[in-house]
Amino acid sequence: MLNITDAIERHHEHNEDLRLVKQFERRQLKLGKRLAYLLRYGAEKEGCRVDEGWILIQDLIRVPLLSEYTENEVLGEIQTSYSYRKTPRYQWERRPDGVYVRAAYGRRFERNPYHEKTQIRRLLDLTLEYICENVEQFDFEGFPDEFLINEIIHRIKRNGKLTSKKLQSLLSETMEHLDLDGIYLTGLH
Repeated sequence: MLNITDAIERHHEHNEDLRLVKQFERRQLKLGKRLAYLLRYGAEKEGCRVDEGWILIQDLIRVPLLSEYTENEVLGEIQTSYSYRKTPRYQWERRPDGVYVRAAYGRRFERNPYHEKTQIRRLLDLTLEYICENVEQFDFEGFPDEFLINEIIHRIKRNGKLTSKKLQSLLSETMEHLDLDGIYLTGLH
């Protein structure tokens, strides 16, 4: 028969176990979000060499965002992470010089905003940053570079500032290709 002291002790042990499980889940969720950012957008910006989306895992784990994780934890998350559509989020392959990883989809790498090995910002990045912050002040009608328009849209979206008004100010009748991957549209007239 279970006495009250044993029941209380088991209750405390159970609560401690739950706390550890939740702590582990939070840590894994954080790893997943960091990997998604790095393997889809930020690896190059964080100093990794990227070749068609592929990144050497040893380079990836040197990024400060992943400093609290081991190579095995990172590779484990890459090998076991699936989207809500039950498809792998990441790809990995073993090569003679090590294991390479990349996002299975949604790769839009941001360049490092600084010139190589300096703290001098690139003119393109400074200009795009200014345009993104003041997009309503510009007229993009007939603007010839659809890549830059798409880049501006995605930068504004990543900063959480894309509104239908801003999107409409960027669109023009001369655009032939528009990449709206990951953008949910409502109420555009």
